[in-house]
Amino acid sequence: MTDVLADRCEQLRQTVLELTQAVIESLGAPAKLSRVIPMLSQLRSVVYLGTDGIDDPAYIAWVRGAAANLDRMEEAALAGDAKATHAAFADQQSGVALLGTACAGKPGW
Repeated sequence: MTDVLADRCEQLRQTVLELTQAVIESLGAPAKLSRVIPMLSQLRSVVYLGTDGIDDPAYIAWVRGAAANLDRMEEAALAGDAKATHAAFADQQSGVALLGTACAGKPGW
């Protein structure tokens, strides 16, 4: 049986690492926000796969809120607002923290 959650975490791992770096760096250099936009598209492509075969509550909660959260992050990044981008990224209800909780213990997480 395939571990769907492990597969999703692997698909997201590198993008989340790069996004984390870009969002943090943008707080001191807002020009780096341009790097954020393509990464959000990569995250969306996995979000759109849904949660079939996954019973992890943190992952399910992340997917439920991810579309709106990623939209907020994108709007803030396009506006050059590093603080708002970071706030969306770090949001405890819909940000990457939930994804990190779901993927904790998976390779590379």
